[in-house]
Amino acid sequence: MRRGKRRPLSRSEFRPILTDTLPFEVPPTFSNRGFYSFLEEFNVRYESECGTLSWSCDDSSLDVVMQLISGMLPGSKVSTSTTTAWGKRRATRSLVARPASGLANKKNWRAPFSFIVSHGLGGRALTIPHPFSQLEVSAFYSKFRNLIAYYASASKFSIRRPVRVARSTFFNDSLHLQRVDSETRGVEQYGKEYEKLGSFFVYKNYRNIHRFFESKDYHRCESQYDAMTLIDVSKCFDSIYTHSIAWAILGRERTKLNLGDIGGTFSGRFDALMSSLNDGETHGIVIGPEFSRVFAEIILQSVDSLIEKELGELAIPLVHGVDYEVFRYVDDFYIFYNDKKNRSAIVNIVQRALRAQRLGINESKLRDYEKPIITELTIAKDKVSALLDSEIVPLLTHVESSDSLSFSCRANSTRLITKYKAIVVETRVAYSDLLNYTLAAMERKLTQVVEKFLDSKQEAGDRQRVVAAVHSVLETVFFCYSTEPRVNHVVRLCRMLCTSIRFLQTRAFSSELRHRIFKYIFDNLFVQLNRNFRREFRGIDSLYLLVTLQQLGGSYRLSQLQLARFFRINENFEALLRPGYLDYFSVTVLLSYVGDKKRYRQIRAFLQAHIIDKLGNERRRWDSCECLMLLLDVVSCPYLDDRTKVESCRVFGLDNICQFYALRDATKRWFTAWGKSFDLAWALESKRSVEVY
Repeated sequence: MRRGKRRPLSRSEFRPILTDTLPFEVPPTFSNRGFYSFLEEFNVRYESECGTLSWSCDDSSLDVVMQLISGMLPGSKVSTSTTTAWGKRRATRSLVARPASGLANKKNWRAPFSFIVSHGLGGRALTIPHPFSQLEVSAFYSKFRNLIAYYASASKFSIRRPVRVARSTFFNDSLHLQRVDSETRGVEQYGKEYEKLGSFFVYKNYRNIHRFFESKDYHRCESQYDAMTLIDVSKCFDSIYTHSIAWAILGRERTKLNLGDIGGTFSGRFDALMSSLNDGETHGIVIGPEFSRVFAEIILQSVDSLIEKELGELAIPLVHGVDYEVFRYVDDFYIFYNDKKNRSAIVNIVQRALRAQRLGINESKLRDYEKPIITELTIAKDKVSALLDSEIVPLLTHVESSDSLSFSCRANSTRLITKYKAIVVETRVAYSDLLNYTLAAMERKLTQVVEKFLDSKQEAGDRQRVVAAVHSVLETVFFCYSTEPRVNHVVRLCRMLCTSIRFLQTRAFSSELRHRIFKYIFDNLFVQLNRNFRREFRGIDSLYLLVTLQQLGGSYRLSQLQLARFFRINENFEALLRPGYLDYFSVTVLLSYVGDKKRYRQIRAFLQAHIIDKLGNERRRWDSCECLMLLLDVVSCPYLDDRTKVESCRVFGLDNICQFYALRDATKRWFTAWGKSFDLAWALESKRSVEVY
């Protein structure tokens, strides 16, 4: 088996697979890094025009792998060709992965994997497209990257739009992680640098809406205008009609008149791609991946243009930048104006422009503000910042008759929590709106505490005082998180816990001091896991907490019965307490936690039987994203016996033992990082660059 040549990330066709095809909320053990490495290793290519998937290999050993990835049945026809370049022979194999007639074809639909996260009063379904669908996204980006940027540049209103392809950069460990954790990293290490994977495109002007509120643009509008109205698009991604991309680019009437001629155009291809990714659905688009926001942005740009046009055609025309100014961040409109009489006209035209794209205003979130134009949330953030600066104060003082420095830190969690609750009541903001900012500020404070201690003499008294400070910070953090548990919040929580754990593990603290923090973390994580057990839509949150709990070490592990209760497995470890199956994420994270430890042999045995049963009962296993990812991860998992792996392969029609070996040996890692190849600190740190909201 001859392997293809790796190329730098900046020139890779499959770069979007690392940056734009997965939701932010996936568990930390999951990523596309292994999949990406496989594609580069074997020089995999997808030709979107003819639907051909090709790869470099001297023999047929990879045929079954590529058939599975493309959603084809084992035994599908594979063609071979040989070329010679620069005196070197190159063998290429290929298969037709979809009909050449185009994307809008049932034979091309692959079932995505949807999972639920907590959101508001209910849950929100996020989506991972099928691996082959992700190849289609990469091919589309490769062909149309410049057109995407062009069609996203029409609006004066948008403050988060793609402008050009981002360069790949290298990301050194953040300063506090460098200093608190000097041990060698796992397989994610490239020399001593890591690829920083943000998004495929560079975005203008604000990557985060909070930066807009602190910007010169916002302050200028506050001084120039007397009022602001906030408009939110109702269920934007759920409501988008994929055909409206053609309406946005070509115009609605032109599209209807030339319906049969737009299939090969940019808009027609984008429309068909988004429908294909969502199992053929045209109403609503997949939620979570960055490319969905790119698709929505182009549609909303046409809404922006229509709003400006119609406001300029009123009996008394309104001029943008003079009579009003609009800033749109994804699906939120911030509208500044002076004359209150214009407010109704502007809102009505916004509503009409949205309706033209089958979208609407969320009237429950419509807000009006008058001068001074400052939102309740901005006031609350300012108060939280002042509170933390006054209540968490790490200091270094010179020791008499010595050049050394002594560490101290004033931090009282009881006072912090009381004052934080008072801010929420006074400003009338929801915990959910304020929490992301609060946790980010707490994370910075925790880093300051650790950094100050590392600059001290680190004597016994310093160690006791820093442990007390960390304890107070974590008490406050756990309280804040418990008010509104969500995945983006749990990521920050786990990052702070991981920093604290590694800090105590690598700085030779006594077992008593470590136990004080570790026991506190264990007790609170257990409370949250128990709380999630009684609530719907908390599954992903629990998986983050479970992986973080694992970092405490063997003395702080959950028992088999506790794990069974959290995952709703009966006490005999024979079946779930309710009909159905554990989803892909639950299976892989639970496997990562139990590993090959003897104390969990009953759960491991349950999982082995459960996996085979789950795969066998899936009607669409051949084109199912969940089934494919589960099969590939099962085959590469070091904790499962060969019988389970072979039986899982047989469910997919791989009866030949050689096919099993081919699948097993294709790559060391697919989607789940097992054992020592997984580094939680790095996995959480890498999510900084993909946080959007």
